[in-house]
Amino acid sequence: MNYRKPQLALMAIVLLALSACSSAGDTEKTLSITGGTIEMAASELCADTTNPQCVSVGGQVLLAPSEYRSASVASAAFDPRNAARTIDVKFDTAGARVFRDLTAEVSSAGDHALLVMKFGDKKMVAVTVPEVIDRDQVQIALPPDEDAHQMLELIRRT
Repeated sequence: MNYRKPQLALMAIVLLALSACSSAGDTEKTLSITGGTIEMAASELCADTTNPQCVSVGGQVLLAPSEYRSASVASAAFDPRNAARTIDVKFDTAGARVFRDLTAEVSSAGDHALLVMKFGDKKMVAVTVPEVIDRDQVQIALPPDEDAHQMLELIRRT
């Protein structure tokens, strides 16, 4: 069986790149929130894209997750001056545990496994995870057509 490598496989590292750094300078232009949730689940690529249990997420076809787990967010921010267009997310203790547990599950499940992130009702991100991520901060890359302010609001509302 031949699984198609996700187009965003290279972005997986960028998407979940850990960073303790933040951009220096004027923070008045930075959009930020306190509190919220990102829903997450483990899934896998569909070998048979005609399977009715398969859904499209970020241009990839994967099995629809049966359940999502809530990863609580302590804070999230977007700096419009950052050319990488990433949202910096800091999970609280419980959210970091959910994130770590799901990255452990996905990283041990093989190349066809994906971590799916949902913001509100939007399934936005499906990425490969090469190893367990045991930190409370991540950067999530935004697609070019996504509005950062809307994404932060979706995190805050859930």
